Amino acid sequence: MTRYPLLLLSTTLLLPLLDGCALMGERRGDKESEAPQRTIGDLRRDQAVEIATLEPASETSVSQDRARAAEHYRALLDPTPAEPLRPEAMRRIADLQLERDVDNGSSDHSAAIALYRERLERYPDLLGNDRVRYQLARAYEMSGEGDKALTAMGELVERHPDSPYAVEAWFRRGEYAFVQRDYSGAESAYRKVVQRGSDSLYYERALYKLGWAHFKQSAYNEALDTLLSLLDRTVARNGGNALSLKTVARAEREMLDDTLRVIALSLVYLGGHDELDTLIKARSHASNSTAYAELLYGGLGELHLEKERYSDAAGVFQAFVDHFPNHARSPDFQLKIIDIYRKARFPSLALEARKRFVEQHSLKGAFWQRHRVEDFPEVIAALKQHLTDLARSYHASAQQLKKKKASTKKQQATVNEAIRWYRLYLTSFPDEPQSPAIHFMLAELLFEQGDYAAAVVAYEQTAYDYASHEKSAESAYAAVLSHEKLLNTLTAEQRAVHEETALLSAGRFTQQFPQHPEALKVLARSASQLYQRADYSAAIAASQQILNTPSSDRDLQQRAATIVADAHFERADYAAAESAYRHLLTLPVKEINQRHSNRERLAASIYKQAEQALANKQQSAAIDHFLRIAKSVPDSQYIATAHYDAAATLMAMKQWQRAADILESLRRDYPKDDRQNEITQKLAVIYLELDSGELAAEEFHRITQSAKDPELQRRAAWQSAELFLKAERHQRAIDGFKVYIKQFPAPYDQALEARHHLVELYHKGHNKKRADYWRGQIVSGDAAAGKDRNDRSIYLAATASLVLLEDETDRYRAVALKRPLKKSLKLKKQRLQQAIKALEHASSYGVAEVTTESTYRTAELYRDFSQSLLDSERPVGLSADELAEYGILLEDQAYPFEEKAIAIHASNLQHINSDIYDDAVKRSLQVLAELMPVRYAKQEIGESLFLRKHVLGIQAQASGKYLTRPFMPAAPR
Repeated sequence: MTRYPLLLLSTTLLLPLLDGCALMGERRGDKESEAPQRTIGDLRRDQAVEIATLEPASETSVSQDRARAAEHYRALLDPTPAEPLRPEAMRRIADLQLERDVDNGSSDHSAAIALYRERLERYPDLLGNDRVRYQLARAYEMSGEGDKALTAMGELVERHPDSPYAVEAWFRRGEYAFVQRDYSGAESAYRKVVQRGSDSLYYERALYKLGWAHFKQSAYNEALDTLLSLLDRTVARNGGNALSLKTVARAEREMLDDTLRVIALSLVYLGGHDELDTLIKARSHASNSTAYAELLYGGLGELHLEKERYSDAAGVFQAFVDHFPNHARSPDFQLKIIDIYRKARFPSLALEARKRFVEQHSLKGAFWQRHRVEDFPEVIAALKQHLTDLARSYHASAQQLKKKKASTKKQQATVNEAIRWYRLYLTSFPDEPQSPAIHFMLAELLFEQGDYAAAVVAYEQTAYDYASHEKSAESAYAAVLSHEKLLNTLTAEQRAVHEETALLSAGRFTQQFPQHPEALKVLARSASQLYQRADYSAAIAASQQILNTPSSDRDLQQRAATIVADAHFERADYAAAESAYRHLLTLPVKEINQRHSNRERLAASIYKQAEQALANKQQSAAIDHFLRIAKSVPDSQYIATAHYDAAATLMAMKQWQRAADILESLRRDYPKDDRQNEITQKLAVIYLELDSGELAAEEFHRITQSAKDPELQRRAAWQSAELFLKAERHQRAIDGFKVYIKQFPAPYDQALEARHHLVELYHKGHNKKRADYWRGQIVSGDAAAGKDRNDRSIYLAATASLVLLEDETDRYRAVALKRPLKKSLKLKKQRLQQAIKALEHASSYGVAEVTTESTYRTAELYRDFSQSLLDSERPVGLSADELAEYGILLEDQAYPFEEKAIAIHASNLQHINSDIYDDAVKRSLQVLAELMPVRYAKQEIGESLFLRKHVLGIQAQASGKYLTRPFMPAAPR
């Protein structure tokens, strides 16, 4: 009996799927081995060469040769041999011993194990120990010592992670852990195999078992990702073609079928086809997931069916159809869905499934662009059957709903579905015998739906494209009606294009069916279409023909008269239109709204005559037309517009009072009219023209409150305040200027003038407190004006500050020099300095009259202080001599202040050289003449000033340190 050495594996460590030979693959070189490593099979071949048994031999001879080889290697273990030969001899002897044990059927491999262990203990770091550990693990395993085998494999992968034996070791560790239900450990081991790369024989099996390990740990997403990667490899090995259990190799079929079931179970736990949809979509770019999508969806769906989860099964099949609508299996899946719902007695769901099937596989659909009709006869047969069923079902449902008087919405939805399937039937099978009847039913439904364009086509096809039938005339007339309905839905531009077709259809009807009882009505509708096409002469003629026919009914008379009146109006023959509308209003009508509309058209024709009169410069006639609308149609919506236009025309004719009367009545009678703001503006202009300032001011005030334009509001607010001021309505003026300042702080110039007006108004009203408040606003406003500061603002601020500082002067004068003098003198000096500081601030504006006045007041303060010292109370208890001496001391203290007053007055006179000779300079001259008459009371000074001011007429201008501004800049207008 010929024998070949085999590596046997324990059935406790491997699943039945994995056979022993699968663990013996080719090994690549490893950096730990002294030469490229080989499998145990390679080792066996080496041994065979060594014992010169290259040909198959009997078991007995092989055993004897192994014994002799073992003896040969034991001789190398002599205590004195060269050390490098010893470890290799130990390994070879152990290998031979293990094979002899296997040949003898012995399960006791302790001798080989001892040699392997001795070799590892004595030479722990020797190259090739990975192979020794591999054999040691094998020996333990065959001895039934699984735990020790697992430990040996652990040492192998730990100490030799890059060894070619590590892959098999990891895989076997994973198998052992899996059998022991240590799925986490199994996952770790299988992952090591996968990480070593796809070149290994164990790669796909490890990938498969890694997916199982994930699944057993409820890590379904990881299981899916792993197993789908396995499918991707299977697809790639299959040339990228779609996978099928019928086409894959038999060796792979069992694993593929098991893989698909694990995937299906994982998807069920994760939520079903939604998760599958996500996975397929996510992997579509990185892999050819569509190649196995059919198997995944089919497997998941069948799993649901096994568990009688019909809805879930149908959902899975539908998901496949949604993602792959043009797949060759798509119709099979859809028919399966229909069958599922039918068997589960879900009629409404079965109906929806039929609809989806028909839509997906209609003859003009995308499915047939990729597949030939002749290759799918079953699909075509199913299409005809389900299409017919759908049309009949919805038709019958529509009839039942109508009988039961169901809601309009529900009826309409059902009718729409019937239309849909009738149309698809006709386009798919146009030559069927029942097509004319179905066509007519389709046309009826389209008309009821308001799809008049489609109804026209359907009716005309039914009437003229088939041989004569009982519905031919009815269809032809219905086509005319549909044209008319369609015209009412089109825009003016679209209508102009379609009216010709509508008229042709009407003509065709009257020619082929002249005795039809609706022929006269069709003529009336033709007149309407002619009117719509702006062929007003033809429309009037057609309508007149109806009016001249005694047998025409009252409604036709009404319609014809309406067309005549409207046509005259559109031709701009407004006088004729007015006459026609007056005639039309004599005819009875069924609806009050129609009479109201005709009355409005009458009013419009009169209004248009007024416009024509204006165009012809006949203003008086136009005004008469405008105003007679209210008499002809008292409730017309044109009255307000007509009166407004009449007032505007009267304003153009400068008939102000008459225009004002009309506008006032318009404001009163139509308070919600959109032109109220314009009315107010026009009244403001009129009252200005009539010199009714207060009334104009009221109108401008209204504009301020109602105008949308901010600039218009601002101007109106200012105009209103000024007009109230002019009318001496001071409080209204004050209110107006305050509102202006609050709402319109810019432009600065105008707001400044408003503050100035408030100062003057409060001054006139003797309200010093409020006047001073606004003076303060002028001063602070000028200080903050920045680049907007100008001569006018500086002047007003300067004059305001001059008035405001009077309080400081009054506070100074209020202090009397009493005993004890030291205390009162200190306070008076403090008040003096504050007053002088305020005067200096006023002078700093550089306004001539303010500067000279400040100079004068400063000098007078010093003179007053000097005199106050002289007039102060004397200490009590002084003798006459002491009083005299005290007086001399006071004079010494007062004299410098008097001298300073004289010097300041004299400086004021210096402005005369700059042609400034105002009242303050004059008063300074008078004081100096009084104090120093010899020097300042000369006639020449007065004559010189007189010549400059009155004879030569020189205008005083500011100059000097502070004098840089004109006396009083004009206010902006």
